Amino acid sequence: MSFFEALVAYCGRGFSLGKKQDFSWSVPGLSSKEAEELSVIVFSDRGEGQAHRTDAVQNMENTDMTVFSNLCSDTSRQDNTTAFPSMIEWATATNKAIAPMEFPDALHYLMKDQKMTVEHLEETSLISTRTIIRLSNDPDYGVTREHIVALSVGLTLPPIISMELLRKAGLVMKNTMRHNTYCMVLCEMYSCKIEAVNQFLVSLNITPLTRLGAKM
Repeated sequence: MSFFEALVAYCGRGFSLGKKQDFSWSVPGLSSKEAEELSVIVFSDRGEGQAHRTDAVQNMENTDMTVFSNLCSDTSRQDNTTAFPSMIEWATATNKAIAPMEFPDALHYLMKDQKMTVEHLEETSLISTRTIIRLSNDPDYGVTREHIVALSVGLTLPPIISMELLRKAGLVMKNTMRHNTYCMVLCEMYSCKIEAVNQFLVSLNITPLTRLGAKM
């Protein structure tokens, strides 16, 4: 089973966590160590800011969650039960706040909410500072799906928010390998580091999200 097939199978389970499942997979072109590192989604603190994160969410972030097995463990279920309501509460309030805004204002709001500077967002999204400034100031700047995926990873935005950003940019995901993979990233890997996301894309012969990412 390829990584993508395993990820599809995993996502297809929805939130029915009553039965433990263990998926074995490999990523073509990656060493066993790299593949092992890529298999783990770690909800890690991105540094200063991210004011919406409550203690419950921080507890969730400190838990190593393997994509295809540990998520179904009793411990992970308990962590999710504690953390998800806090995250959903924040996402619901944030979605309401950005609803009347155009894309640049919404991005500016999200950055301010998480105390994220342009320079820090460049590090976490691998989008250049020049592009971030234009995205957050120029309503006529051409926002791409890649921008939104990279921003969602850089800002650790749950799908509730990233889908709203897509809508504001007038973008939809088509039924293609690339776009479906982007959807998987937005739903399942938004808490990963951007380097791990780009590795995942490259393993599927998909170009990294940004020019900076392609240079890594």
